[in-house]
Amino acid sequence: MAMVAVARKVIILDYTKVTPGLMVGVAAVLVALGIGYFLVRASLLWLKPRKEESSLSVDNPSGGPSNPSKVE
Repeated sequence: MAMVAVARKVIILDYTKVTPGLMVGVAAVLVALGIGYFLVRASLLWLKPRKEESSLSVDNPSGGPSNPSKVE
């Protein structure tokens, strides 16, 4: 949401009255928000629970062979 607010500010700026310092400041805030968004997004994807392959199933909760008579 903050990136949208900063982008809106950039769009409505009066470039005839803007100082170079303000433009550098707005650019720095925009870059910082972009980096922050990337880091949060990456951490959420990294921490997302992964589906682990397990030998346990609904039909065979013990985890052993599904047909013990065919054990070799």
